Amino acid sequence: MLDDRRLPGPAPAARERAELWLVRELERSGGVLPAAELERRAELAGVTSRTLRRARAAAGVLARRAGGRWFAVLPETPDPKEVL
Repeated sequence: MLDDRRLPGPAPAARERAELWLVRELERSGGVLPAAELERRAELAGVTSRTLRRARAAAGVLARRAGGRWFAVLPETPDPKEVL
């Protein structure tokens, strides 16, 4: 049984806002972005790296490696090797 103490992690609203931001950024980029670029954009948007990781997990965003770089990929997007 849970008590009134707060569970670890950001408030659900912060993670949900980050998730919406993340999906929107990836959709604007054709479903795939280099991970470093995504992290840079998140920082500019005020999304912490920890919240970004949680948002990626909640949205089902995949991590794929192509050409020696890591990419964040929406689940329905083709493999970055095919897109790039």
